Amino acid sequence: MNFLSKNKMFLKTIFKSKNIIFLVNFVLMLILIILGFILYLHFNSYKILPTVDNVVEIKQKENVAFAKGEVIYEFVYRPTCKDCQNMKSFLVPKLKKLNKQASSKVITLNVDNSKFGVWAQKQGLTHTPSIIVKDKNHILYRYQGLNKHKWQQLLSGLNPKNKKSFIGDVDS
Repeated sequence: MNFLSKNKMFLKTIFKSKNIIFLVNFVLMLILIILGFILYLHFNSYKILPTVDNVVEIKQKENVAFAKGEVIYEFVYRPTCKDCQNMKSFLVPKLKKLNKQASSKVITLNVDNSKFGVWAQKQGLTHTPSIIVKDKNHILYRYQGLNKHKWQQLLSGLNPKNKKSFIGDVDS
């Protein structure tokens, strides 16, 4: 009987320690998953906005938006750009808000993707972050830089040159 009681105690101890080991492993896995998700969001937050995979898709999205009478905001960035990373927390919420408006459409373009490097050069863009505002295939405004006041105006739908709304504005 003494042997059986000792054996039961030993089995209970092992069973309890397996539960503890399982619980510790579960908590560690949960922490790793949460950290991975946070890092994913940090490095891919621009991707939360509508993105395009090739130059043809830019034209298609422009044509659809212009047919609806929307103003296009083509936001150009590079994930490897320090200035883009520094401006991200300022720009992303404003770009999301702008994209929800019925009168505008935001398209994000990652110029680290070689397909867009040539496109950016043709658009006259040499720095990131940049934005091109278009209406009916006319460029209304093009901006490259870090001036938060200008970005605020642009993403509020105002032309920094004349302080007028881009809606209905067709001259650059």
